[in-house]
Amino acid sequence: MTGLCLCLCGAILALQTFSLIERRRARVREASDRQAAFRENQDLLAERFRAEGRRAESDRAEMLERLDRLEASWRAASDDLRAGLEPLVRADELRAGLEPLARADELRAGLEAAAERDTATRAGLAGLIETLRGDETAWRGAHDELLTRLAAQDLRGGEDRAAVLARVDALDSARAANHENFLTRLDALRDRIDDDRKAVLNRLDQDDVARQASLVESRAARQALQGGLRRIEALQVIPAVQHLKIEQIGGQAVKVMDQQLDFGVDILRAVDLSHAHRGWKPSKDGRPPYPVFAPGAEVGQTIFSTHALAINCAVLADLININGAAPYKATLDALVADITRNSDPAAVGGRKIRLDYDHSLLGATIPAGWASASAQAEAALGVLQLAQAKAMPEPYRALARELITPLIAGDEDLVRRDAGGYLWLEDMPPIHGKPLQSLHGHLLATLAVYRYVQCTDDRAAEPVLRACLATAARYLPETRRPGETPIFSLAYPETGTPQGMALRALVIDLGLISRHPIFDSIASAFASDVPPAS
Repeated sequence: MTGLCLCLCGAILALQTFSLIERRRARVREASDRQAAFRENQDLLAERFRAEGRRAESDRAEMLERLDRLEASWRAASDDLRAGLEPLVRADELRAGLEPLARADELRAGLEAAAERDTATRAGLAGLIETLRGDETAWRGAHDELLTRLAAQDLRGGEDRAAVLARVDALDSARAANHENFLTRLDALRDRIDDDRKAVLNRLDQDDVARQASLVESRAARQALQGGLRRIEALQVIPAVQHLKIEQIGGQAVKVMDQQLDFGVDILRAVDLSHAHRGWKPSKDGRPPYPVFAPGAEVGQTIFSTHALAINCAVLADLININGAAPYKATLDALVADITRNSDPAAVGGRKIRLDYDHSLLGATIPAGWASASAQAEAALGVLQLAQAKAMPEPYRALARELITPLIAGDEDLVRRDAGGYLWLEDMPPIHGKPLQSLHGHLLATLAVYRYVQCTDDRAAEPVLRACLATAARYLPETRRPGETPIFSLAYPETGTPQGMALRALVIDLGLISRHPIFDSIASAFASDVPPAS
């Protein structure tokens, strides 16, 4: 019985062991199947990734090929345009050469007509002279006959001496009348000849003036065409704008520069604020080193000069760092009062500089009360210098924030987004309905925003700074005019900026701030574009 129990127990144990082994084998097979399926899926994923990589490489190659084709077509179009403009230049030169010939034909025809009139006049004059000579001969014959008859006392037909004398007097009167008539007609002919001669001379003068004007117009058109060709060639050597992205600023999609910025650049020399007039002494009435109000172009006109304001602030900041703020309190209060009187609260916050004088530009007049991004920038830069001086009270830092706020908060009089998604800090209101697009004012305001971020570490203003840098990188190449100063206004490309080298200094600082190669290229191009000062 015991043996039977042991056998049964052994059999049960063997069955359990066999069942356990089978279950383990099933698990091993299941794990093996899962591993095989995983490997199969892994191979499929790898193949899919490889296919995606090949497709991406193919798309990249196709994109590069399309870019090459676009660049080739653009260069071909530029060459075609240049080749098409050359005949226009030659056509203008030929037309300018033919214009005097055409006018010479007209003048020749006029001279021939005048010669014909002169011939007719001379013929009439000769006829008058012949008539006068005939009258003179007839009179002398009659006169001699009468004298002969008187001498011989041969009075035919009952004529007496008194009748003969009467006839002699009548002949003298007729002769005098004929002579007077001849002189009158001769004077009339002379006047007519003088009038014809004056008309011919006037026509010659008019033709000469018209020819000179035509030559001037032709020369100007030729220079404009050549300038256009030089600009096309200049744009070909400027690299394309890179490292841009889209960002929302003030509820609008704006292109910004996606580049690491260096906030350690000293921009004071470029914006003309590296002044150190330590010899200036403060006055009791608070007069600053330089007059803030300057005479304008019109008689009796006074202009609030934000540039003079910024220089005064820089001088005072330098002196305050040496002597403290107390000796200059009256001057500081006067400058702050000048800013307050010549600014208004802005709708977006802060204070906006108000320019209370009429400004004439491009045949238009900007009425008093206008705003300017460059004027706003100069005032902000000056007060930022004061705010950075040693031991300056907080109100000066607050005033600097108020002056920079309209630029970074998007005041509609100062900030504009163009159709391409680029942000502009506008130097002046629109002229003839078109935004001015002045790069000089835009760059100065850009550096003011940079200086604000540099001094305050207010990173909320950095997107506006990056947007302004993107605008400068995009449009600066279009201001180039090889052999001339850069364009002042992109809306009016015939205008040149009188501050070509000052613009180049601003561009150099933008290159140091952004490390973008396009600014270095443009600064180098400006150095060769702008003619040396005579």
